Amino acid sequence: VIVEVDPGLDGPPRLRGPGFEVVAEHVVGCDGVQSAVLRSFPEQGEHRQHPYGWLTAIAELTAPVDGIRYAVHECGFAAVMPRSGPLARLYLQVPAGEDPASWSHERLLDQLELRLGADPGRPRVAEVLETDVLRLRSGIAPSFHYGRTLLAGDSAHVLTASGGKGMNLAIGDAADLADSLVRHHRGDPSGLAGYDRRRRAHAANTLAFSEEMLELMHLSPAEDPAANEESSGSAADVKIGLICVHDINSGYDAAHIEGLTAACEELGIEANSQVIFRYNIAEDENCYDAAVDLAEEGCNIIFSDS
Repeated sequence: VIVEVDPGLDGPPRLRGPGFEVVAEHVVGCDGVQSAVLRSFPEQGEHRQHPYGWLTAIAELTAPVDGIRYAVHECGFAAVMPRSGPLARLYLQVPAGEDPASWSHERLLDQLELRLGADPGRPRVAEVLETDVLRLRSGIAPSFHYGRTLLAGDSAHVLTASGGKGMNLAIGDAADLADSLVRHHRGDPSGLAGYDRRRRAHAANTLAFSEEMLELMHLSPAEDPAANEESSGSAADVKIGLICVHDINSGYDAAHIEGLTAACEELGIEANSQVIFRYNIAEDENCYDAAVDLAEEGCNIIFSDS
């Protein structure tokens, strides 16, 4: 067990534990959120603890799930994630610090059905195999490089499972650091010198995506559903834009236009004054320009058919 790390400010870094010491050229901390290597840095940073967690369950369903299902309900977030065969992982938003023992299988299934809504074609849960509560926390270390020690993976940054980006980010750290160390030992110090800047920038962008997705899918415990309805505005406040990158006369675009028009009528949105269509828009930059134009015209919801 490593109990102390000398980061190597005045010589080679050293790892110490009960009855041993290891001297190295570089030390890379890949030892998770309780990293002994991170503790050798002058600043460790802080993790944000979200005010809710996820009740997670592995369950066997009556049939394989054909895709990921998300739901946002006034009782909280719910999701079904397919695994191999008929297995799936279930998620329910619960208060932070919730005890999984307080959730019987019957209570879990009742909340899952409530939040996912009525869908006769959706596979049902045949058996719940195990449950747990996942703490949702996030943060980035102030530095990934100190002396001759470096950080990668969860030692450097902690993300919630929202968006599923944690493993990708850690693999990116490992690939960058491996290349940087090889270049360093071949006489090129520039790669290792830029590792901290490059990877913290990636971590910041990934964390921002994960946090935005988390906030999009969850109700804060302080939010009241009635207050949400009251503050959400009326249909008269909505202005919608639709970007069509194909021929307006094609069945593909016509179906999108017909579907959006019907949905607006059902919601009481005036299709003639509150919906703007942009037809035959080329993809890539022209599509982006069309979205900017729609935003400038006051559209607060913008769809594209590609």
